[in-house]
Amino acid sequence: MSVGKIPALGARKGAVPIPLSRSTHVVQFYEQDHALVEELGRLIGTSLLNGDAAMVLATRPHRDALAQELVARGLNISAVSAQ
Repeated sequence: MSVGKIPALGARKGAVPIPLSRSTHVVQFYEQDHALVEELGRLIGTSLLNGDAAMVLATRPHRDALAQELVARGLNISAVSAQ
């Protein structure tokens, strides 16, 4: 993952960015689905805008919610899926 190309997409005010490298793994737990989808939208959206690859393994409802989140953030899902 490229770090530092652009600011995180939709980063929450006051959120502390986690510097990541290619060998970093992060685990987070969520009590509510909307928080998960919001964070995934930020992380995956930022990766895609940077031209990096991203893969999501999720249930269909979570994938659908993530797709809606990414579209709401201005990403062209068809274009990035084709890449």
